[in-house]
Amino acid sequence: MPLNPLFFSSFPGSTSSTLQEVSVPIVNNTQCRVSYSFLTSNMMCAGLTEGGKDSCQGDSGGPLVSKDHNRWVQAGVVSFGYGCALPNFPGVYTRVSEYQSWIKMNPVFL
Repeated sequence: MPLNPLFFSSFPGSTSSTLQEVSVPIVNNTQCRVSYSFLTSNMMCAGLTEGGKDSCQGDSGGPLVSKDHNRWVQAGVVSFGYGCALPNFPGVYTRVSEYQSWIKMNPVFL
């Protein structure tokens, strides 16, 4: 994966009838633990320090993807956050790479 890529999250959300997407940078886990002390290695954060862009209520289960050369790679799954697009509270995502071996062993569930 490219160094410091921008990630995109898109899903229908509960307040729009049009598919939405937002471009948000990854926040490293050390920095994210300032807001969420219980963060584990199975989680990752993305968002702007100043707030204003985020996944939001109703978006859970949506993808967090990044373009790696000419293909899209899913890095996360929308999980939770404090409020929506608030400063210093990035969105929290399930880190897909932590489940990669399970996904490969259980393709019937995909």
